[in-house]
Amino acid sequence: MKRMVQVLLLILFSIIIMAGSWYIIFEVLGGGSTGTTGGNTEYGKSSLFGTDRGSGSDVSSESTESTTNIPQPLSEDTGVIYIGDSRFVGMNDVCHIDNGTNRFIVAKVGQGLSWLKRDGLVQAQQIEASHPELTHFKYVICLGVNDLVNINDYMEEYRQLAVDHDLTLVSVGPVGQYPGLSNEEIEGFNSQIKALCEELQIPYVDDYTVLTTEGYETQDGLHYKDAVYERIYQILKQQVEGITS
Repeated sequence: MKRMVQVLLLILFSIIIMAGSWYIIFEVLGGGSTGTTGGNTEYGKSSLFGTDRGSGSDVSSESTESTTNIPQPLSEDTGVIYIGDSRFVGMNDVCHIDNGTNRFIVAKVGQGLSWLKRDGLVQAQQIEASHPELTHFKYVICLGVNDLVNINDYMEEYRQLAVDHDLTLVSVGPVGQYPGLSNEEIEGFNSQIKALCEELQIPYVDDYTVLTTEGYETQDGLHYKDAVYERIYQILKQQVEGITS
């Protein structure tokens, strides 16, 4: 009888040990109900966080790209020189852009590329020399309506300027009824300027599209009415000077 009890106790003890061993193995393999939930939850979090980080990275890069495309307000040591023809002359007359401090206009009626190379850039350099307190200058150029045929020479000149200048190019605005000019020709000119800006990775201000979308009025088919000049300068302030108000 005593012998039988000992055998039964030994068998029971062996069963307990085996059960414990299987439980440990089961837990290690993640087979338990609690272990399964915990394991999957942790895996799910890892995957989710991984996705979030990926998405976050994408969002961050998009946000950064978007931010870099939005100009920051001009710093105290930055000047802007607007260079153009009679349209910039008219815009300055209406908007009083040239303040002699950090915003300047170099423009002349009826001019184009030859004037830019001969006089316009010289005047811009003189402005820089006269304002040593400004350590950085942006050149904002809108030319071409008087000499659309010079597109190839414009592109060559702009390539050279972009090497050592902070250059922004502005589309030639649309015209009304005006002898020798058509919006079709202007669009062809603008498309090449835009492509050049993309190639050189410099800013391009497309006020042509804004005006043709919103509508515009001219005084004589070429020069705009005051409200249009104000709209153009609003666009330039936003995209060049970082002023949104």
